[in-house]
Amino acid sequence: MSDNWSRSPRQSSTSGSVIGNLYMHSNSIPNANRSRRPSWSDAKKVWDIGDEEENYSDSHTQILKKLDTYYRRVKRQILAFQSLTTGLFPNHLEPDKKIAHVVENVFCAIAVWSLRQCYCKIDNDQGRAHELGQAAVKCMRGILNCWMRQAKKVEIFKSEQSTKDALHSRFNVFDGSEVEGADEVGQLQICAISLFLITLVQMITSNLQIIFSMDEVNFVQQLVFAIERAYRTPDYGIWARGSKYNTNTCELHASSIGMAKAALEAMNGFNLYGDKGANWSVAYVDVDAHNRNRTTFDTLLPRESASKNTDAALLLTVSWPIFAIHDTTLVQNTIRKCIRKLRGTHGFKRFLRDGQYTDLESKDQRFYETTEMKKFDKNECEWPMFFAVMIIDGIFKNNQAQIDEYLAVLNPLLRRTTEVPDRRGSFTAIYSETSSPKSRSSTKGQQDLYSSQDTRMIISFVSYIILLENPYYFSPLANMKNLPSFRTLTSSLTKGEMMVHYYYVDHSKQQSSAQSESSDRGNNQQLPFACSSEILHGNFFLFGQAIWIICQLLVDKVLTISDLDPIRRYLAPSDRPKPNSRYSSIQDSLRYQYTPNIPKPITISPYDAVDGKKQQRVVTPANVVFSDLVIQVVAISESVRLQQVLATYGIQTQTPKQVEPILVWPPAELVKAYANLGVNNKLGFSGRPDRPIGVLGTCKVYRICSRTVLCYPLTFETNDFYMSTDMALLLDNIRTDFEFITKCWRLKGRPIYLVMLRERHLRGPQRSDLLELLTQIRQGKISSNIYVRLERLQTAISSACVEHLDFLNDSMCTSLEWQTVAVHEHKITSEVGRYKSLTDVSKMPIVVEDIDYNNHEFKNRHDDELREFINNADTSLGSLRKHALASYELYKRGGLDWMIRENYRVKNHLEHILKEAATLQHWAVIRFVSSLLHKIVDSLAPSVTNLLVRGKAVTLGVFGHEEAVIDRPIRPNEIFKILYSENVFGYSIFHAVLLQEILIDVALFMSTFPQLFNGILKLRLGWILQAMKLSLEHLKGDVEDAVTLNTLSPNEVKQLLYFVLTTDLQQASIQGADIEQNSSFQKRQLDGALCRVPTDFFEHVWSILERTPGGIKLCGVFLPQQPTLSDMTDYELNFSLKIEEMLSRISDPAYRCLVVEMFELINVLLKRNAELRFTQTLDADYLIREAVNLYQQQTNSTDPFKDFYNLPMQLVGGSTGYMVRVIINYLFNANMQKVDSLDLNMGTNADICKIS
Repeated sequence: MSDNWSRSPRQSSTSGSVIGNLYMHSNSIPNANRSRRPSWSDAKKVWDIGDEEENYSDSHTQILKKLDTYYRRVKRQILAFQSLTTGLFPNHLEPDKKIAHVVENVFCAIAVWSLRQCYCKIDNDQGRAHELGQAAVKCMRGILNCWMRQAKKVEIFKSEQSTKDALHSRFNVFDGSEVEGADEVGQLQICAISLFLITLVQMITSNLQIIFSMDEVNFVQQLVFAIERAYRTPDYGIWARGSKYNTNTCELHASSIGMAKAALEAMNGFNLYGDKGANWSVAYVDVDAHNRNRTTFDTLLPRESASKNTDAALLLTVSWPIFAIHDTTLVQNTIRKCIRKLRGTHGFKRFLRDGQYTDLESKDQRFYETTEMKKFDKNECEWPMFFAVMIIDGIFKNNQAQIDEYLAVLNPLLRRTTEVPDRRGSFTAIYSETSSPKSRSSTKGQQDLYSSQDTRMIISFVSYIILLENPYYFSPLANMKNLPSFRTLTSSLTKGEMMVHYYYVDHSKQQSSAQSESSDRGNNQQLPFACSSEILHGNFFLFGQAIWIICQLLVDKVLTISDLDPIRRYLAPSDRPKPNSRYSSIQDSLRYQYTPNIPKPITISPYDAVDGKKQQRVVTPANVVFSDLVIQVVAISESVRLQQVLATYGIQTQTPKQVEPILVWPPAELVKAYANLGVNNKLGFSGRPDRPIGVLGTCKVYRICSRTVLCYPLTFETNDFYMSTDMALLLDNIRTDFEFITKCWRLKGRPIYLVMLRERHLRGPQRSDLLELLTQIRQGKISSNIYVRLERLQTAISSACVEHLDFLNDSMCTSLEWQTVAVHEHKITSEVGRYKSLTDVSKMPIVVEDIDYNNHEFKNRHDDELREFINNADTSLGSLRKHALASYELYKRGGLDWMIRENYRVKNHLEHILKEAATLQHWAVIRFVSSLLHKIVDSLAPSVTNLLVRGKAVTLGVFGHEEAVIDRPIRPNEIFKILYSENVFGYSIFHAVLLQEILIDVALFMSTFPQLFNGILKLRLGWILQAMKLSLEHLKGDVEDAVTLNTLSPNEVKQLLYFVLTTDLQQASIQGADIEQNSSFQKRQLDGALCRVPTDFFEHVWSILERTPGGIKLCGVFLPQQPTLSDMTDYELNFSLKIEEMLSRISDPAYRCLVVEMFELINVLLKRNAELRFTQTLDADYLIREAVNLYQQQTNSTDPFKDFYNLPMQLVGGSTGYMVRVIINYLFNANMQKVDSLDLNMGTNADICKIS
């Protein structure tokens, strides 16, 4: 104790009342307990104020003291705000303080649970571990109960993924009801559901019971279904703002997808009852959905979304608490980008141009106008809590330098509340202060918390409290001189560090500062940041405070990272503990894969050329991955005859009968089984949505009601789209499946790939190719990095990945009719019946006959004549085309249900034609009939998403007609409506199916050869088909007149697409044709049809727009300089899409290419002449016309535009020279003759704007 304190006899109350009425003698205090001394805890030794160090000398007691301090802080700073009825916590930034945010509540629960984890390691914790644990459980169950009231939304959302049916992310804190007007703001937050599920797993793993009934188990399973398609579900993000423009629009967020991916990993095979659970309380995850989320997330990083270049939410995603990815390079790049773009002096910005809570934002306006974004640039609020996140990240990485760095910058930003203990052991807040003069200066203008009057009030109140508890400690306080020192007086106080909501730029101070220092123009003044005022009114920032408490627990080493992360998310998946081995376990790909550091010279794109010369650079190809994973291949023959034929070639196969009692199912049967997962009649839940099982899911072995089941992949499904009937494409797809499994298999155990062989596979010209593939499989190596092993099914199961579907009981299994693959008995039918055995099948003729459905012989025939022809004519190779056209006429007149004869409709006959045409490989008939039947591929939606996440837009339509733009992930039924609408099917029946083929192929090439799409921002599939048609026209051969896109096999279409994208003359070999060098006109047509532009083209247009106050005009569309430059940034994807939208209005591919060349020339001229700028609107069409007119004047061309298109791209004698003259004349507004004398300083480089 200090010497200033003396234990003198108590004086009278009259002499003790000195400072106001706050200090009174104990005799005047009713029920004053004079014998009780204050204690830190009832479980600890009572100590005197000056005996603190003596009683806490040993380390164990010091830990108890720390935990006691944190316990009081959690009780006071977090649990004091928990609702008694719902267990939810309010958001103090909301105007009415009655709204609970799900994300903030989960973090509050984590903070309380973290302290509970600390107390669990203490034997005599006086019940605090239980108290804290149940407080966390109450919060989690409060969220769960709020969501369970919206069970109908979950049932709809898992299939539709619409914003109106999304689970709410805000609730009334007192009764858990929906917030009034909730539909007007963003509710769809995939991240909120994912964060809840991960936290649920963490807490249950720590032996907390949160899930009480099977109804709740089923509901959690439905939440898993809801996030499985996060990879193609645009949402509002963790900040509930949607795109950065805050216009109530959703977009794909990398943080949401990453959290969903991590949640799926955590929920896979997890028992929601914990250690006390049974087999039926286990959650199941679609491994293919997890893989799609993983690949989408990896592709998006380090970008957050289309409008947000980065976001602080990614810190929470790639680090604690999610740990969504363990690729060190991606994690480092993402964090570094966040630091580089978002870190400020007072915290991290949430994202660039975030206007929320700034003094520039209108408080009465929920959404922004399109012209408001510029004013928020460099005026974003800065959030100190992300400094705490970086500290936690440093602790997990054991990076002391990072910990020290962010502790140093965070400390001055905190606010301190000084409090004293009362007689109940709780603390009473006295005042709030910033931690240092530096931080006080940053909030200059606020109330001075260090005024003398405040100090006297504080000391008086402290004296009163301490006297109340210890009246015999005090001497008379006659005046201020007799008081002990302020430092001594506050030795018994505890300081609570409070996380500030945010710091904002105070523009009122900025203006006054600018006026006061207008004389000193050279000073670089920092922006005057002000602290948010909510904390001064007792409104804690619970989100940030929870993170700060967790951070302090880790820094003080009373909480370990294993306590904070019991399921070890911070470890690589293969190193995490898996207590239950009954269910599949997602492992780390690094178990199997490695990328060798072998440099390989690669020729860069022509757009990266310097002065027209291609450069060589040494890089390591990103898609070259080696693996030691062995894929177990089991070959199943549909018939004994097929098995015997293959045996003559040394290929050992098994029939479905020979693998019994193991069952072989079609993938549709597995979908039927999963339809019973999560079913709950009380809540109105059906099972898993009717989604196909992907190739990864079919590589697992399933135990269903004591049966062992395997499924063959969709690649061999005969009821799928017609592409599976192309044998060459089937073989290519098998190799693609092997490569995909090698790259993406992340489950424990080896995959089993069933090759379902049918007799039709040996009919046709690709028979030898199939036998070659089977021979490679037998030898065990498909390529240098794909290893396979041909096994008997009974042998392969021992090392396979086994999944037990325990949610299916015996009663369910007996009520369901399972369709297994049976041994096929050969029957002689139609065209194939001419062959006595498989060995006698010769190569069938190649059919190149197209179908002209607009002009044909059945167009004007009567219905009875059409029916008579269909009923009497056979469906041989020569008459298939006629049958298709006759059926088409009936289809036009009466639809698919038009009767041909009794119980035989047009639809039935078309399906019969399709089956025969597939056998005979008549591709024009196959495509025509498939389109009439409105066939569609199951995997179109993932293909669209695969393109969108790589920054590409997609359009579906017919060349020369209106196109449907897809700039967000859409559902399969929406794609179906586009393809079979009047804009596609109405203009071209073939395009409805050809667009599907191209979409699948483009998505595949995007995954395997992304460099093919360099310079292509918008994938206009109708224009790509036009480019392929142009390429066919440029081919020369004997079949030139007969070959069309409609007559090519799907595999040949795929090869042609690759040729068009690569423009490599040696790659195309279609029907043995030779290829001649493309002319300049053909080259411009091809590049224009592909919508290909040079590297940095859109940045060049941005630079041009900066020096064009009058804006840019193209095809009647005007792009103003403002607010374009103020609302967007040059690196923003949305600006590039805006320019691409203008270019998309051009209908002629060659003209489009010419416009691109012209913009590149303008950029070069402006770059080399910094003083030049356009004084009027830059009219691109006018410049092109003037260049063509100039060419016509000099050459007297009769078809000037076509001849101009055919000019080489060079300065002398080429299109470049004419366009440069026009541009210079437009810039200087001078006569054309003056241009000849100008020194353009451009030389004679012929490739100055070369596009190839």
